Amino acid sequence: LRHCFRRSQVLAAARSHSVFLSPTGRVLTCGSSSRTAPPDDDDDDDDDDEPCSAMLGQGQARTEVAKPEVVSPATSPIWPESDKRFIAVAAGPTCTLAVSDIGEVFSCGWGESLGRSASGGDEDGHTLSCIGMLQRSFVVADPIVAVACGVQHCLCLSERGVVRSWGVGIEGALGHGKHGGPSERSPTTVEGLLSVRVVAVAAGFHHSVALSACGIAFSWGKAGTLGLGETAHL
Repeated sequence: LRHCFRRSQVLAAARSHSVFLSPTGRVLTCGSSSRTAPPDDDDDDDDDDEPCSAMLGQGQARTEVAKPEVVSPATSPIWPESDKRFIAVAAGPTCTLAVSDIGEVFSCGWGESLGRSASGGDEDGHTLSCIGMLQRSFVVADPIVAVACGVQHCLCLSERGVVRSWGVGIEGALGHGKHGGPSERSPTTVEGLLSVRVVAVAAGFHHSVALSACGIAFSWGKAGTLGLGETAHL
């Protein structure tokens, strides 16, 4: 599975920034410093933009990057070297994710989308840093191979096909059976998918989808976006 995903997510674009992966495994970003404030379904007003350069991972002082520039990620406990190699990237309106070649996940952006804190810290992260729960013992045995960003939530997929989600649980987007929240500050296993081996994931506005190894698609979140003919959120 990991071989199939290698080099598959080499670029990503969100509302105000773009992310690229170089042939040597380095992450580059460009774009503006605005980010979408926590959205309402019926609110398309661009005045909701707030100053925030965190999604670029270029440090708090960088408010705009006109051309792609290399991001300098923070070191991690099991990978202290500064010369990191990444194999996949993802971008959303509030965050950027990158997967290292040993299966760690790095994030930067809006605090609730980072997946770094189990204690509820909401500070924005201006440096591409490792998600703590995705760097220790289970990464060695089951490394992450793919990531996806929604508007306020994120997904990751492990080599063994396990899906985890974090962020804001609006409309049940996280897949934990909780409509409207609460938020998950750290990656949490989507238990409803443990009986199948997932090979691909994607995240939308307030919904998520996954594809199993035998070709069955699963979806959860906001009604009307899931392809199930439903009128209630799942």
